[in-house]
Parts: sequence; C-alpha cells; structure tokens
Amino acid sequence: MVKAYLRYEPAATFGIITSGAQPCYDTSGKLLITAALESVVVWNIKQASQVAVLTPSNSSEASSSTASSKAQPEVTCITRAPGSSALIAVGYGDGSPGLQVRLWDLTSKDCLVTLQGHKSGVSCLRFSADGALLASGSKDTDLVVWDVAGEAGLFRLRGHKDQITALCVVWVRFELLLELPGHHGEVWCCAVSSRGDFFVTGSHDRSLRRWQRSAESFFVEEEKEKRLESLFEADLEQQPQPGGERQPGGGEAEQGGVASA
Repeated sequence: MVKAYLRYEPAATFGIITSGAQPCYDTSGKLLITAALESVVVWNIKQASQVAVLTPSNSSEASSSTASSKAQPEVTCITRAPGSSALIAVGYGDGSPGLQVRLWDLTSKDCLVTLQGHKSGVSCLRFSADGALLASGSKDTDLVVWDVAGEAGLFRLRGHKDQITALCVVWVRFELLLELPGHHGEVWCCAVSSRGDFFVTGSHDRSLRRWQRSAESFFVEEEKEKRLESLFEADLEQQPQPGGERQPGGGEAEQGGVASA
C-alpha cells in the first residue's frame, strides 16, 4: 500500500530578514513578527505583505554622540504576551539607555514603555503564564524580572558566569534551586512541557537532552551548601603553591607569584 503525503511548496516571498531573532505569531495566527536590524516587521502571512514596521523613534538619541554614524543596535529577541493580548516585548543587542527592552502594542503600533536595567545587550525574553511578569536575560550575565503593569523591575537574579542564552518561566519563586550538569558546551535553547513535568535543552555539543521531574525530594539548603563547597574547593585549587616547588616550565615560582612556560 502506497501512502500519500502532503507536499509543501514555496508559496510567497516575504522579504529579507536580516536579524537572527526568532520570529513569533500574533494571537490570531495571521500575522508574523520578525526582526530586521533595529526594527520589527509585522507581516500578513496569507497576503505575504508587510503590515507595519516598528522602529524606535528615539534610536538616534540612543546612539553615542561621539559616534553618530554608528549602526543602531539590532533586535536580538522577540516574545509575545500570552492570551489575547496584543503586547510584544523586544530586546536589543546593546546596553545603551533607551534601547534595552521595549514593549510594543501591535494594535496601535506604539511603543508603550522602555525597560532599562541591563548593562549589555538583551539575549532572551519570556513572559510568565499570566503575562504579568517579563523575564529578560542579558550578555551581562544578569536576569531581570519585570512587573509589566508597574513598568518596573522586581528582581535581579545573579549567578551565571557567562551570558544567558535561553530562559523559560516555570514557576514564580525567583530562587536558584538546582544546577543540572550534563552538556559539554553552551546551552542554546530550552523548552518546558505544558504540564511542567519535563523540559528539553539544546546545546552546542550537538545534543538534545530531556530532563524529567522525579519523585525524589531535595532540600534547597543542602544544594546551596554543595555549591558553596564546590566554589571553595575551586578557589583552593587556584591558590599558588608554597615557594620553591618545581613548576612544569622548569623554573621555580616565587611565593605568591605565577610562573608560566
């Protein structure tokens, strides 16, 4: 028996998309929202036509006065508020004041508010399930949780050693619970199941890993003690050895100094 499958063929060309930010749909599924350099472009999917271009009106003010010809920060991430809201959040690849996180209304095509709190470019964004909170990760290694209605930051979560590449809002506790080792490279993306019982991560090591929630309990304080012990041991390993010890380079290192070959 021969099975028949539907074939997908090119239907229309929308235009040139020049930023790597992941596109998203509006609540109706009829509009596609993409990044194009410093702007956000809204497309009508069925008609393959451009509906609107969302560009910061004060982008020229955000650039340095000493380098007015410098290219404007590109859009790095876009996310849509859940439910029937026409609100989207846009992150920009520069820590310049006025261009960090902006909230846009797709209906009026207006920028509602600018959220400033990062020292470097915004790398990822995600709303909470009810749309009341917005989390932003940045190249400055900080994660900021924003009150959307209050237009203010609530928490700054620190602990990463490098830029935050992906985030998901599972529950609202704002406390480091666990660190899950397993990947051998940068973790690029993550997604949580609708029931929250497992999540999947993708990494530079070319692997996808599924993490399942188990029935085994753990204690937050014990996990904190383990992290502190590992940091203490790593600090001891980095301390210089007593003077007179033969180094791999063949010479002797002075006490408190560093020898290199």
